[in-house]
Amino acid sequence: MPAIPPLPSQGATNWYGHYQALDSTVRNTGTYRRLGDFSGATDDDKLAAFMSYAGAQTMRGITCVLDEPRTYTFNQTRTIYSGFSIAGFHRPQDQARSSAPLGNRINLRTTGGWFNLPSGNTFGCSFSGLSIDGTANNRLMDGRSDGVLWTSVFRDISMQNAAGVLGSTSQKLLNTACAIDGWWNINNVRSRAFVLGGSDSFFSPTQMLIDSPPELLADNQYLLEFAGQSKGPIQHLYMTAEGHSGIRFSGGGDVMFLNNCVIEGRNAGAPCKGALIRVDSAADLIIRDSWLSYAMSNPAATGRSDGGVLHFAAGSHVVDGCHYERATGVSETVPFIYATGSARVRVRNINGKGFSGKPVVYQTAAGLINADDSVTVVTA
Repeated sequence: MPAIPPLPSQGATNWYGHYQALDSTVRNTGTYRRLGDFSGATDDDKLAAFMSYAGAQTMRGITCVLDEPRTYTFNQTRTIYSGFSIAGFHRPQDQARSSAPLGNRINLRTTGGWFNLPSGNTFGCSFSGLSIDGTANNRLMDGRSDGVLWTSVFRDISMQNAAGVLGSTSQKLLNTACAIDGWWNINNVRSRAFVLGGSDSFFSPTQMLIDSPPELLADNQYLLEFAGQSKGPIQHLYMTAEGHSGIRFSGGGDVMFLNNCVIEGRNAGAPCKGALIRVDSAADLIIRDSWLSYAMSNPAATGRSDGGVLHFAAGSHVVDGCHYERATGVSETVPFIYATGSARVRVRNINGKGFSGKPVVYQTAAGLINADDSVTVVTA
């Protein structure tokens, strides 16, 4: 191991140079290793060599750093191990725009996930600082029916043009006590950006921009799905659901908390055609302090039975302190909230913009909705 550089003498001004040299030493030989330090003809070969090295260490949580200011290309799926860690540039990275405001980027050309899980439990993994350009057939990580990801972190990631990021409609990513945080930009989603099932995880970015144009995502699709996810927050989303819908809750589970989000069609003239949020499971949902607008312009186009901007078919829910603005041409009588089946919804403090009356909340049978006077309750 190279010697740690000595401290500058008292009064010296080269502290930046000292820490730069120290960083280089640590990143080369300590808990960080540069991908370029490993042998191989391709980026895939080098990553395989890193994973073979780090996975064999007693302390396996060594981070692979993509340290060069260039485009990396990966074509092969890798199975991760407990402690696997990969990091791009040390700052949050935007999507790979033509102006290249990036430290580096990844061209992901796998079929399916770049990473997948082994069977059983996988602990303590980290993915950060990545700017990824994918394809309609891939994502960052696949789910596995007999594998659960525990106590892991996804932070400061941008992804564009891919089918999704974590999990898929054919197999959700099972997770426990994981964190999705930092700054995200998810653009041009082709299927579902996230399909998650598990518990005790925080979907809590500082901000997550997430959208897809209608030519890439059909009217009957969703940007996110929580399929049996429970006991965690969902917050700080800025979601643009143009044509397609925003979030589906399915598969059971316990309570989830959605707050401080903007979920909308692109604008009043380019709305979501059906419900922004649809709850089809008995999982309870508490929605607070969010902007939920520009939807229900043509619910028949979704091929579903969406009855309102928020459609609840089961479970016990709270909607409180939310702001609703209608899409162009959508009548005031179109429900903001629609409750049917076994759903129970408590509604408080709804602010409707541009209404001559109040937003409508609709129940298919008496007793499904308990509301204050900020809305008009209609019963079938």
